[in-house]
Amino acid sequence: MAQATNDLLVAYPALDPFRANRIAELAKTCTVRVAVDSLLACDSLAQAAQTAQVTLKLLVDLDVGFH
Repeated sequence: MAQATNDLLVAYPALDPFRANRIAELAKTCTVRVAVDSLLACDSLAQAAQTAQVTLKLLVDLDVGFH
């Protein structure tokens, strides 16, 4: 997908190190935004971003309970 655009939105977070690291590597060449819904997702992506020395943009999915 990165060949089609330089601005990506990952709609669900990557919790495992392989996917988190891949997202962080993509952030070296394009704008990456990731939707997160847990502290675990934030921590996983933060560690990968720090290792890759990049900044990821996060969109917080907040469930306020009005279903």
